[in-house]
Amino acid sequence: DAIRLSQEFGTEMAILKGRIDGLEYKIEEIRAGVFSSATKMTGGSVFTTGFIKDPCATAACVANTTTAGKLTSEYNYKIDLKSSFTGSDMLTAAIEAGNQDDLVMDSSITGGNGLSVASLYYSFPVGDFSVTAGPLLQQDTVISATTSIYDDGFRLGSSPYSAEGQDGAGAAIEYQGENGWNGSFSLIGEHDPAGVASTGANNATWGLFTEEGRDTWTASIGYDADNYGVGVVYKDDDNVDSSVAFGAYFRPESMPEISVVFDQMRDADAVDSSNLLVGLNYPLG
Repeated sequence: DAIRLSQEFGTEMAILKGRIDGLEYKIEEIRAGVFSSATKMTGGSVFTTGFIKDPCATAACVANTTTAGKLTSEYNYKIDLKSSFTGSDMLTAAIEAGNQDDLVMDSSITGGNGLSVASLYYSFPVGDFSVTAGPLLQQDTVISATTSIYDDGFRLGSSPYSAEGQDGAGAAIEYQGENGWNGSFSLIGEHDPAGVASTGANNATWGLFTEEGRDTWTASIGYDADNYGVGVVYKDDDNVDSSVAFGAYFRPESMPEISVVFDQMRDADAVDSSNLLVGLNYPLG
C-alpha cells in the first residue's frame, strides 16, 4: 500500500524532492535575469489663471481680451507612455490637450479640448550611441548639450531659438561619454511648416527631406562635470534662419544654481533676434 511504499522508498523520495527544489530555485534565478516588456504611464495637468497687461495699443492687442487685462483661466493635460521591450530601448508616446493660447508659458499646450498625439518615436542603443527615430518628434527631443539647468517651465525658455521644438518626422543620434563629453545630431522634416496645414513631412505632396518640404537639422556638443557644465547648440531651419546658443551652469554648495545662456537667431528674410537669460534656482524647504 501507499504507506508501505513511502516507508520503503522514503530515502529516494527525499533525494528527488531536494533535486526538484533545487531546479525550481535555478528557474527563478533565470527568470529574474530576463527582462519582460513593460509600459509606464505618467501624466500631469497645469491650471493657469491670471492676466497679462500689454502696453501696446495696436488693433491686435486691443482685440485680444487677455492682453487687455482681463482675468483668464486656462489648462493643459498630458499623458506620457513609455514602453520598453528589451530594457535598453524605449517607445515613447505623448497624448495631450490644452487651451493655453493666451497665458502663454514655456509649458503651455494649445490646440483645444480634443486629445491629440504630441510625440511618437523609438529609441535604441547602437554601441556607445543612442539612436532615436519616429514619425512625430520635436526638434529639441534629442539635444545632448545642457546649456542651462534653469527651471523654464514658467514664462521663460533658456533657448527660444536654438531649441524651438518644431514638430516633425525624422531621426537623431546622441553620444554620452563617461568622461563628461556629449554630442548629438538630429534631422527633422517639419509638419505644417510656417503654420500651413497639410504640408510638410506628413504629406506625400511635400514629403520628408525634399526640396518642397522644410527640414531642420540641429547639432550640439557639451561637457558636464559634477557641479558645472557648458554647451553649444546650433540649428539650421532649411536655410531660412539659423540659431546658435552658448550656455553654462554652475551648482555651488549652499547657494543658488546659476545658469547663463545667450541664444541668437539670424533670419534670412526678417530681423535678427537674440536672447540672454541669467537664471537662478534655489530650493525652499
